[in-house]
Amino acid sequence: MKTFKDLQEMQGWSLDQKVFHTIEVVETFMSRTGGGKIDPLKFYVSFSGGVDSLVLLHICRRFIDKDLLAVYCQTGQEWSEISKFVKTFDNVEIIRPKYTAKQIVEKYGFPLVSKEVSQYVYETRTAKEGSKLKEKRLGLLGNEFAIPKRWLYLVNTDFQISHLCCHYLKKEPFHRYEKETGRKPIIGITAEESLLRTTEWIKRGGCNSFSGRVASYPMSIWKSQDVWDYIKRENIQYCSIYDKLLRKQTGCVMCGFGAHLSNDKLKALLQIHPKMYDWAMKLENNGVTYRKALKRVGVELPDEYPDLFND
Repeated sequence: MKTFKDLQEMQGWSLDQKVFHTIEVVETFMSRTGGGKIDPLKFYVSFSGGVDSLVLLHICRRFIDKDLLAVYCQTGQEWSEISKFVKTFDNVEIIRPKYTAKQIVEKYGFPLVSKEVSQYVYETRTAKEGSKLKEKRLGLLGNEFAIPKRWLYLVNTDFQISHLCCHYLKKEPFHRYEKETGRKPIIGITAEESLLRTTEWIKRGGCNSFSGRVASYPMSIWKSQDVWDYIKRENIQYCSIYDKLLRKQTGCVMCGFGAHLSNDKLKALLQIHPKMYDWAMKLENNGVTYRKALKRVGVELPDEYPDLFND
């Protein structure tokens, strides 16, 4: 049984210790799920083109198997620089979602505030009247797992918000790929990224999952600085978009999660790809544009308040 204290201790390890740990985790995962044998043809590295998955792919191909397959999901919502960067690598299979971001937003709602808040609001609006889930989300059964009071008004807006973009654009395509091919994923996410991922690491009992979705998360104990330290030490070429972003994060260009706290991504999108920015602002749900929805949750848009965003 792993604890938060265990995670903190491992996060404090040296970079070399984390590299060795990552290798051991992947080999253990491959051996255990492969019947005691390590057969790279039964696995793949989930490759987003971001620095975390870049480091994971480098380690796996350097120490596990130089021909290990990488799989990239082209959602249409990645920075174009990322998509071009991914295509410079050998042995990368490209998969795609069934639906576009536009279709998902129109049907389910905008990704606003946070994944948790969007999920809770969406569930409240779609749950049956008087259901336990609805009561829980509205805080009628206590504050745990309830919509924060600050965001309760979103239950009654004329547009919908939802957490389902990530599911349909990213998760579902990979799950479908795994079902069709039988390959098992090696994924480069870190527990440091969110409380949810920290909780998942503890529940899994470490970096490998052998129940539910069988998958390996061998970089869970890494921190962001470790990733950049490894890239610098090994002189790895990374995607040029990172040198243009104010915050060293990529992800979907139109994602509104956290934009009410910092809209550095929107500023960067406007500056680097203004046509993509204009396209995103015109997305609609229930006749309401994304521009209006973002403003409704307190986002100050860089094209409307340019003086606030001057360097």
